[in-house]
Amino acid sequence: MVGAVATIALHLLLAIVAALIAIQTPSGQIGGAPGEQVFELAVMSQSELDANEAEALSLAEPSVEISEQADAAEIPALDDPAGMDLASDLADLATLSQSGSGGGSEGVGGFDVGGAGEGAASFLGVEAKGRRFVFLVDISGSMMGPRIEALRRALKESVDALDERAEFIIVLFCHEASVLGGRTRWLRADRSGKRWAERAIDTIQVYGGTNPLTGFEIIFTLSPRPDAIYFMTDGIFAEAEADAIIAQNRRPTIPVHAICFEDRSGEAMMRRIAEMSGGTYTYVPLDRSAGGGGP
Repeated sequence: MVGAVATIALHLLLAIVAALIAIQTPSGQIGGAPGEQVFELAVMSQSELDANEAEALSLAEPSVEISEQADAAEIPALDDPAGMDLASDLADLATLSQSGSGGGSEGVGGFDVGGAGEGAASFLGVEAKGRRFVFLVDISGSMMGPRIEALRRALKESVDALDERAEFIIVLFCHEASVLGGRTRWLRADRSGKRWAERAIDTIQVYGGTNPLTGFEIIFTLSPRPDAIYFMTDGIFAEAEADAIIAQNRRPTIPVHAICFEDRSGEAMMRRIAEMSGGTYTYVPLDRSAGGGGP
């Protein structure tokens, strides 16, 4: 279409030039009279017209030279924004993500999924860590009166303060031992477990002599093993029993938090049992039983 337009424009231009020449030159006078301006009409042959037309078409449709596509290997790769190494950055992010997840297997509420975690208990002011706790308490005849009343109160307060995901067992000993309510399995410290324990604690009665080894023998058969043992007595017992308790508390050793309640008679043996197990020793007088004891 462009070529046709160019051809028409060229013929129109030639027609205008010819018309102007005809107007300036009188009819029949090609050469003109002397003194007159003479315009010569150039007459083109058909070949010259064709040549001009081809030239016009060439000007109207300029040819575009398409260069061959450069070889892919010669095209420089684009740099990463700001010169970053994306692969390296992704690896760093993965490392940070893993390190940020925290070490260990601590679960909800600070308890370790595999066993004792950051749970805690308190009995007669003595703190212990873990998830499963045993209260081994003396109910021998010497605990008659205000002492047994203070013991019942301390047990209720301690159980009530446990996290509901904790577990506990109360073992009673005199010259023999038994488990409170006959519950030889771990009792969950949820609402129902605490209500049951509160009623059962009110039934505790005192009688007999003092032999804590019978209570420890029950504890060492528990599965899973406790994370901490509260051992409370108001009297003295045979040194051979202390030796047997230490010998039976084999690896992994269970921490024993020994408490002499009101009477220091058995203090030396209680200290030794606590130290050999990695636990603590505390003396608690009766008048301080509600608020904790002293060293």
